[in-house]
Amino acid sequence: ETIMRYPSNVSPYLDLLDGMRDDYYNKPIETEKEFDEYCYKAASTAGLMLLPVLASKKYKSDSQKLKKVAIELGKAMQITNILRDVREDLMSDRIYFPDNILEQFGVNIEIIRTGLVTPEWRALMEHYIELAKEKYKYFYENVELFDEDTRLPTYLAAKFYEGILDVIRRKDYTNINRRYYVSDFKKYFMVKKAKKELKKRGLIEWLGCSCLSALSF
Repeated sequence: ETIMRYPSNVSPYLDLLDGMRDDYYNKPIETEKEFDEYCYKAASTAGLMLLPVLASKKYKSDSQKLKKVAIELGKAMQITNILRDVREDLMSDRIYFPDNILEQFGVNIEIIRTGLVTPEWRALMEHYIELAKEKYKYFYENVELFDEDTRLPTYLAAKFYEGILDVIRRKDYTNINRRYYVSDFKKYFMVKKAKKELKKRGLIEWLGCSCLSALSF
């Protein structure tokens, strides 16, 4: 019934399975291109799957730009996941940063495993934070492509995830020592700000949604 009501392309589902296979076999990521492809498989695919529901009107009339927006948002969120979970991944001997980028920034993984935050590590983190923020910005600029009733929750999901990057910055890139998140207290004010931003742009008609369910991000 869902497929009949929201027809979707099968490709993202297959790409997601491909990404899961890469994770299962711990496929090494050697280049920035492979990193980008992994982020697409791991997260952009989910956005593409949801587009017929989140942006039903544009999906039917003009889906090309919409798909690009979903892909970039997914990549931004996956980069955020990687930076947030880097400690656990290192403990599991899983490294998502490309070999050539680690070499470019002079990051020694064995030193990082000790929990020592080096200048090289800070520079690497800042590189990926800026990359993710560029992609979040592209989504914010094009959120009007989504259906009116999905704009606010989707916007909030992006803001909450982007907020993790700000916490990592504020904590001086010590994400190799602990997993950071955005507090519910902070999210409360982010919800209010997001409503005002979207209302000012004429993208939502009402401000009554508490969006409390979004606080689980």
